[in-house]
Amino acid sequence: MPPMNNRLMRMQRRRPDAPRILTANAVLSGLSWSVPASNGARLTFYRVYENGTLKATVSASLTAYPVAPTAGAGYEVSATNAADEGRKSKAAVAT
Repeated sequence: MPPMNNRLMRMQRRRPDAPRILTANAVLSGLSWSVPASNGARLTFYRVYENGTLKATVSASLTAYPVAPTAGAGYEVSATNAADEGRKSKAAVAT
């Protein structure tokens, strides 16, 4: 099978799926999430949102945000790859 040309490879790349938040706990473990499907391109980083505002950019090698979330605040996480930023996770309210 011949190698794909660059144009075809770019067409097959899609934005990553949304991560799923596993914990949002201000006291115990901070914020953590699952690794989403990357859809044809390596994940480059995650974006962490607090109440809809970008709070941090985290390396794709991590699946946690080390600062304790604010109790009662809503958090979302998105993954980014070469195709762009994917959908945000469902919001989780920190406890």
